[in-house]
Amino acid sequence: MRGIRAFASVSTGIVLFCGISLAQTASLALNKTGSSTMGGVSVGPFTATINGVSTLVISDNFIDLARPGSSWTANVGSSSNLGHATFDLTGGLKGYEEAAYLGSELLSAYNAHNTTAMGEIQYAIWAVFDPLALVALEFSNNSYYSAAESYLSGAANKSYTNFSVYTPTGLSGTEVLTLGPQVPTAEPSALLMLGFDVFFACAILLALRRYTKRHQAV
Repeated sequence: MRGIRAFASVSTGIVLFCGISLAQTASLALNKTGSSTMGGVSVGPFTATINGVSTLVISDNFIDLARPGSSWTANVGSSSNLGHATFDLTGGLKGYEEAAYLGSELLSAYNAHNTTAMGEIQYAIWAVFDPLALVALEFSNNSYYSAAESYLSGAANKSYTNFSVYTPTGLSGTEVLTLGPQVPTAEPSALLMLGFDVFFACAILLALRRYTKRHQAV
């Protein structure tokens, strides 16, 4: 009987694990990049569709920028679990908290239609994980560079934890952040979960039947 209990526990764990795995990915499509440019690069919040929901997203990767019309699948992380986040090992939670803090300032500048501040803050976000972003901006405009460096310094050790990270599962796409409540991510369908339940219920009943027959034979 102990073996059957163990089997039932493992079966339940597998069902839960499958559900969690399926809930950790999302489908993304980039609709448009930022509304202005600085240093020859599009800056400001991007507009993307995440699992059918259109929302503003914040790019944190200076080198790998996707083009409008691109679509990809992403792993979903948060302050409690960065998972497969691109800069988890180099920037860690502290880096993502700073990027999210700067992201909140970027959205404020966006709402105020302050395009210069948007560009400077965007470069500061990129510089959290890639100092070359500021080098590129300094080469383009020293005044913008100084302001971006100031924004970056001001974000040091800021704790902003209400964010989600969407990291491409493959080579296409770019990593982005969202602030506030998480955009709905892919959940296992009710039919799929019902299939798991039925399968493992049948497996447990079969094991019980075999155990009963063996016990009676003894």
